[in-house]
Amino acid sequence: MIRQMQLDAERFHRPIYMSTDRETMDNKRIAAVAVVAIVLCMSLAYVVYDDEPSQTRSWNYSNLAGNLPSEVPDATDDFYLNTNYEWLSEHQETAASDTLFISMTTQALTDLYSLVVTDPNDPNVSVYSAFLVSYMDTSGRDSAGTEDLMPYITGLMEADSLSDLIDHLISGDCVLTGPFVDVSVAGFDTISDENIPVVSYDPLTLSSPSLYLGDSFRYYMDPAEDHYAKLLMLIGYSQEEADAMNDAATSLEVKLASGITMSGIADVESIYVPYTTEELDAVCSSFPILEVLEAMGYPSDTYSVFDMGWLTTLDSLYTEENFEGLRAMILRNTLDHASGFMGGEFLAEYMDYNATTLEGSWNTFISTDRAILELLNTMYCDHVANPEAEATVVSLFEQLKDTYAERISALDWMSESTKQYALDKLDAMTVLVGGPDTLDFSGLTLPSTSGGSLLDDYVVMKQYYVDGKSALIGQPIDSPYWPMQGYTINAAHIYSLNRVYVSWGYLQDGYICSSDASDESLIGRLATVIGHEITHGFDMNGSLYGTDGTSENWWTAEDRAAFESRASAVSDYISSITLLPDRTMDPSTVINEVVADMGGMALALDIASDIEGFDYVEMFTEYADSWVGTLTQQYDDMYMKPDVHPPNCIRVNMTVQQFQQFFDTFGVAEGDGMWLAPDDRVDIW
Repeated sequence: MIRQMQLDAERFHRPIYMSTDRETMDNKRIAAVAVVAIVLCMSLAYVVYDDEPSQTRSWNYSNLAGNLPSEVPDATDDFYLNTNYEWLSEHQETAASDTLFISMTTQALTDLYSLVVTDPNDPNVSVYSAFLVSYMDTSGRDSAGTEDLMPYITGLMEADSLSDLIDHLISGDCVLTGPFVDVSVAGFDTISDENIPVVSYDPLTLSSPSLYLGDSFRYYMDPAEDHYAKLLMLIGYSQEEADAMNDAATSLEVKLASGITMSGIADVESIYVPYTTEELDAVCSSFPILEVLEAMGYPSDTYSVFDMGWLTTLDSLYTEENFEGLRAMILRNTLDHASGFMGGEFLAEYMDYNATTLEGSWNTFISTDRAILELLNTMYCDHVANPEAEATVVSLFEQLKDTYAERISALDWMSESTKQYALDKLDAMTVLVGGPDTLDFSGLTLPSTSGGSLLDDYVVMKQYYVDGKSALIGQPIDSPYWPMQGYTINAAHIYSLNRVYVSWGYLQDGYICSSDASDESLIGRLATVIGHEITHGFDMNGSLYGTDGTSENWWTAEDRAAFESRASAVSDYISSITLLPDRTMDPSTVINEVVADMGGMALALDIASDIEGFDYVEMFTEYADSWVGTLTQQYDDMYMKPDVHPPNCIRVNMTVQQFQQFFDTFGVAEGDGMWLAPDDRVDIW
């Protein structure tokens, strides 16, 4: 439902919000390939829709900055804009995007920062505080020069052959960036009893492999190469040498990106494909995969490889002929990463390239680096755990499941055998509230507390993280898999675990879930979200997964055809809508979110119908209010148009337009902008 953190955006699905500032993605390599948050569904476009629907509908694209009309429309003509006009008019000057959930993210981070003052004696807070002081100490940064960086790059600079490069990769000095490889330790509790290292590709220069193959490749790569060249010259290379290194490295990155087959999405079954060391060694005839993994601190008898296409491509590129490009790839990535922890010209170039400040770079760092993410999560979950909010979510979840079961049982288009399986799947669906169990950093002492540099701090913190995660390999899973940090503003459904997640960050008091919230507010803001996530288990993709989360066809041929016919009607409806002046949506992209939105509202209204004196005006208004947001045209072009979520204004209007309770509450009649004839209303569940 909301949109998810770009840290792992390509490997995670069913979020309702993305809480990271996406503007940094233009300039900053984001760790989109981290397997900590894995995309857990297959993106399959089954739906066929009519490109020329018989009826068209339109509303103003009111989320777009500068596109606000001078007068407030009536709720019967544009419910979203009527409800949120005042907020939208006050938030027209947005740098990229501004939403309620961005405010929630800001508050969550503020709460984290405040722990430095409110609970300085907490050992984890002390580590965080010391690192923050070190990070912001410009004089300390300036006192650390190139000589502090040399231990991590000398082996690379002096390498003359592939053999020399191998020596560096397994020396233990290749710590600032992954040696072509990224590793996380995960426990998929529905599949295995033990934690396993998951091997993937180290982030490329561009955040997505698809960017290497598109027309915009040079638009993004040219400034990156200019940045790399400046860093290379800071350690003694000439402009000509830097250009040659860029050419060689970029050429290999393009080839490596073309071999990545799972950069978009996959399910847990695809991720969890164990390979023994013998099997993995047999895959790589050139790249010393096992030695590299051991040097990184992740020795194991078994590994899971996220993308075998990537690994076989890397192995084929790992030749003497490509030595210069391979070396340059690691060197420029190391310099790029290290520059954020240095001072002087390195830091100036880092901030100039990323168009940021020291404070801005800190916010990016704590949103993307695994070690600090782990520390922040430990701090946040320890301090904000809210049993009352958890109980509220669990209670709503069970109520919504009950009403969903009633809906399934009453379906007239599904056979009894398929209904029974759907009911069994629904019954097996679980919910987790809060955040993952993460490392305790209380045993860590940072070098800066005794005269060391920020770069030293980072290396020590990263090693502490690796040691902690490595210790879990092969150990029994003692807590269920979590796809996000506790302070991430998110709720999600993971198809291949048949599980719904709601984070502590999403349950901050005063936003979606307030301690003094009325029934109307709770149902409009929270029940619709939980119902949305439950419905995802039965959307076009979720319906392809069984009770235990494995891919399974549990449909009769007739029932599946009926299901897809109803989905096709939803697609036709989506394709009939235009956001003025000329914004449309691709139904095959957004249909799952639209189905989930409508399902969540249907379930919430079922609960509301049992409450005496329920105020539907308040409930619908609270729902619309929770989706306030503005964005720029550039943001819409780059991030919203390919997004699986419709723009906020349209997702609200499309959803409420399907329900008679909305028409009755606001007196919507034929001829009004919000009117939709009963025969044209669409639903699946």
